[in-house]
Amino acid sequence: MIYKYYVGIDPGAKGAIAILQHNTVSDELKIAHLDKLPAYECWKYTVINLAELSATIATVTSGTPFTSIRCLIEQVTSYGQGKKSAFGFGANSLGLVNFLHAIKLQVCSIPASVWKKGMLLDSDKRKSIALALQLFPELQTKKGLSHDESEALLLAFINYKSENSGDNKK
Repeated sequence: MIYKYYVGIDPGAKGAIAILQHNTVSDELKIAHLDKLPAYECWKYTVINLAELSATIATVTSGTPFTSIRCLIEQVTSYGQGKKSAFGFGANSLGLVNFLHAIKLQVCSIPASVWKKGMLLDSDKRKSIALALQLFPELQTKKGLSHDESEALLLAFINYKSENSGDNKK
C-alpha cells in the first residue's frame, strides 16, 4: 500500500476533522483534508452529519482499504458544561465513535489532557494554532485557521507519530 491515512477528530460543537496522507514510498506527509465537521441543527441541538462525514472520508481516501486508515478522536468530558450541553456533546461523540467503528475504521480515543501534555500544550487555544502552523507551514496562507481545525490536525499528527515513532521526519 503506497498511501496510509491518519484521521484526527475534534468532536466539539464546532468540531473539525483533519486527514493526513502518508506516502510510504517517499515518506511524504501532507494534509489531504481539513475542515469543520459536517453538522446540522435538530431540535436546538447540533448533530454531526454522519452520512456526509462518511462520504468525505471515502472521497479523500478514494478506495484505500480501511486497514490503512487510522482515526484518533479526542475523548470528551462534560466538566464545566450544563446538563443540556453535556448530553448533546456526549451523544455526538459517542455516536461518532460508534459510527467510525461501524464502517470498520480503526478508532482510538485520547483525553485532551493526555495529548496536550505530550505536545507541551495547555488550554490556551492560541498555542494549539501556533503549533499546527509550525508543523504545517503551508497553512500560513490559510486564512483564519480555527482552534478546532488546529486541534484536529494535531490529533492526526499524533496519530501518525504513534505509528511511525522511529521516524523523526514530518
